Amino acid sequence: MEEEKKEYYFYFVLGYIGILLIVLAMLRVSITLGDDLGGFLAISGIALLINYVNYLETQTGTDKKARSYARAISAVIIAGYGIFVAFF
Repeated sequence: MEEEKKEYYFYFVLGYIGILLIVLAMLRVSITLGDDLGGFLAISGIALLINYVNYLETQTGTDKKARSYARAISAVIIAGYGIFVAFF
């Protein structure tokens, strides 16, 4: 793989890790404080951010397979964390 592609995928992964950390922090604060409106606003903001990132990825020509893997891994981590926090 050429050096430019490696750098691109490195930043691609960092971007998804950043979004994932924001979502996990939002879930933790929302559950801890019991703030339903704040949780709704944060989820809405994250949804808009994710849509924007997806648009940018299609414009830059990111491999569809890589985008699918990133979304699936993020969904599993968020769901697992949400279930863990809700029941334990």
